[in-house]
Amino acid sequence: MGAHDDQVIASLEARGLWPPPVSASVTRFRPEPVPALRSAYRGAILGGAVGDALGRPAETKMPVVVERLFGRLTDYQKSSRWHEGPVGTITDDTQLTMEVARCLVAHGGVFDPQDFAAQCKKSRIDIRGIGQATSKAIGRLHRMPWWEAGVESVGNGAAMRAAPVGLAAIGEPDRLRRQAALATVVTHAHPMAVVSAVAHAWVVAALAATPAGSLDVGGLMGGLAAMIDDLADDGMAEREWEHRPGKTGDPVRLADRLAEVPGWLDAPVADALAFFYNGAYVLESLPAALWFFLRCPDDVEGVIVEAVMGGHDADTVASMAGAYVGAYLGDSAFPERWVGEDLEYRDELVALADALYDLGVGAADRVVSNVADQEAEAQAATRMNGGRSVSLEDRVLGGLLGVHSGDSLGATHEFQPWASIVHGRPQGWRLRDIVGGGAFDWPAGAATDDTDLTLAVLDAYLDADGFHLERAAENMLTWLRQGPPDVGGATRSGLRRFEASHDARHAGAGQGFAGNGSLMRCLPTALARRERAVRMLESAVVSAITHDDHRCQLACGAYNEVVAALLDGASANDAVAAGREAAAAGVDAAAAQAVVAAFDEGRELNLAALADSGGNPYGKSGFVLHSLSLAVAAVLDARPLEMVLVDVVHLGGDTDTNGAIAGGLLGVRDGAGAIPERWVNALQHGDRMRAAAPLLVAMRGRI
Repeated sequence: MGAHDDQVIASLEARGLWPPPVSASVTRFRPEPVPALRSAYRGAILGGAVGDALGRPAETKMPVVVERLFGRLTDYQKSSRWHEGPVGTITDDTQLTMEVARCLVAHGGVFDPQDFAAQCKKSRIDIRGIGQATSKAIGRLHRMPWWEAGVESVGNGAAMRAAPVGLAAIGEPDRLRRQAALATVVTHAHPMAVVSAVAHAWVVAALAATPAGSLDVGGLMGGLAAMIDDLADDGMAEREWEHRPGKTGDPVRLADRLAEVPGWLDAPVADALAFFYNGAYVLESLPAALWFFLRCPDDVEGVIVEAVMGGHDADTVASMAGAYVGAYLGDSAFPERWVGEDLEYRDELVALADALYDLGVGAADRVVSNVADQEAEAQAATRMNGGRSVSLEDRVLGGLLGVHSGDSLGATHEFQPWASIVHGRPQGWRLRDIVGGGAFDWPAGAATDDTDLTLAVLDAYLDADGFHLERAAENMLTWLRQGPPDVGGATRSGLRRFEASHDARHAGAGQGFAGNGSLMRCLPTALARRERAVRMLESAVVSAITHDDHRCQLACGAYNEVVAALLDGASANDAVAAGREAAAAGVDAAAAQAVVAAFDEGRELNLAALADSGGNPYGKSGFVLHSLSLAVAAVLDARPLEMVLVDVVHLGGDTDTNGAIAGGLLGVRDGAGAIPERWVNALQHGDRMRAAAPLLVAMRGRI
């Protein structure tokens, strides 16, 4: 939290915003890392987004108006306010849930309120339907520290975004309560808001750990009571109690209201909502969401559609109820029309869920301290490669110089077919020196788009304010504005879309644009990120700035898993197996199958034979999976780095990009010391890369 943690906690405690240690009666479930649990994580995150998107058009409307306008709202409606993105447009509920998840993932499962506050300040104008308390608090963040900026609000803006906290801290109730409190007080500095976030996070985690079909309502509610009963909460008077039969002006605690939910499960919807109400106060919306779930927990459409048809704060209530039923039944329970490509941010939501799964399952069985982890990594940082000691820094630098070397070596033959390269030259001839020239008359050692864009991403990781996706996109756009001679079509399209929208997550050229322009620049993510979950997520979203085709995103993630395994000293065969495994686990089945096939094809290629007698089997193709296959073949080729990379370039076709992608893997495999000195001395940006390598190594030690 910062240098003054004790003072901050004392301040929060004084205001009833910091939870005490949990009692011995709190349930400490330890879920097993089985496929159903991963599905539960995906279901929780997707379910929240589905409820939000489906409920968006019903928000603020009376139930009778919802029915008159839409009938029974079972399908997404095109937004009249936010025109970008698919028809399943999400709002602040999902946007802020994603921001909490990103914060947790970026910090290895630890919620950093300072980072979250910084992101909120940056994205305030882009938050759709932002609540009054959240908006006011973000304004205060510009002149106050995060622990003082929150407003005394009992709105549901903190609870609605708390599901990732529960998933990241599953099995650790103390940690869940503390992190839920931190995720709340940045905007909502009221004890009931803290209770609501703890409650929502805990219910999501408890349901994720509960096998579908085995829900014990009494056990769930007893566990929830133990989790929140001792938290500070003086209660509040109910909305318009004077006009509601049976209500008084006495304050009602959230824990007490939640305990009343099971008694209403057999009541008609209208009667239950007359008692609980489903407005924007968390005393209303959280019990309503839990009621909608518990009345039909095995019916995903029944839960979410009924919550939507209730109107009022329909998107938030349906979002929370959707998180519950998704956590309980898993993502496979949702109809394809809800969780397919019509759902905005679908791919990133799944990637965040998978990242939280990796963090949450690890949290449940965490037995090694961070210090011990770092010591183990330090001991493994130096491996033997062909009799030569290769340090972690040498591998990191080797990856960067390998990209640049392959790019600059390949620039000479770019777009040339193998037949043109060998024509008139003696048998066995190869281009072995970086000489420049080529289609764009490059100076010797010049960086083309492959290296330039790799550096744009690298600089975003090395930024003093930490990595932000928008910074990577801005760096690439700055490069484009300089008028480089060689720019891929999808790259140009994506960056121009970003220039117009300033939305790095929606700028990609679209499905079907599956060139190698993001694979060629994805290496810095693997060099900077030690956590697999973070690596996979950021590989996908960095790709999607320009190349959001699912094959491109997954190819980048799988490539970076090969890099990560090599950095840890794995053999080339084991590293390729790790990349293939990551590809096979891809969310999009068709993309996963295609990327796995590219790995398998690369295993069968013989680069030396192709260079001697036929050239590139893919011709001039710049298709991402063709480049991936060649890179897999290269890293599995046991010959020295120089011989392999020379042959990759000699194949012809998209030689600079294929050389850069293969060169990155070879450089990490063999280290910078394996790259010929005459190449390194010629490289335009060699000094920048040498300066970056120790910074990346230090970064891996922190994250």
